[in-house]
Amino acid sequence: MPIDPLREFSDCLWAIILEYGKAGKKDSAKSLELLRAAEAKEEIIAQRALGIAYFEGKMGLKKDVKEGLRRLEQTAKTDHTSQHLLGRIYENGWEVKKDLNLAKTWYLRAAKFGFQGSFDAMERLCKGAKDPQCQDWQAFRANKPAATP
Repeated sequence: MPIDPLREFSDCLWAIILEYGKAGKKDSAKSLELLRAAEAKEEIIAQRALGIAYFEGKMGLKKDVKEGLRRLEQTAKTDHTSQHLLGRIYENGWEVKKDLNLAKTWYLRAAKFGFQGSFDAMERLCKGAKDPQCQDWQAFRANKPAATP
């Protein structure tokens, strides 16, 4: 059976719609069921959404920051949105000790994928800074081709 990425995306989207009650009635149980099914198919959006759900204690899941971070870090191996989110978590100290070096590490990974929010974060955090992440950022920027109009 061929993989239908649109179908997998729609399962994740439908799960989110159900979770927030945008289809009339909130249904966290059905939302979680759809996400778990999509996660089993290794759908990155579902994996990220479940990591966030554990981190925040949503969709009927007990809040488990450690499990949420573990899942987000797993997803961040290939997902720049998860990398950026981890950067925000560590930059702001959301449920973790604030760690700007770790935030920059995650932002840098996402920026190298072309994630604009992380590019902006690195610009902001590295003004005048000389730490290893900012030196890596400066080297990356120096070698990055200019955007074409």
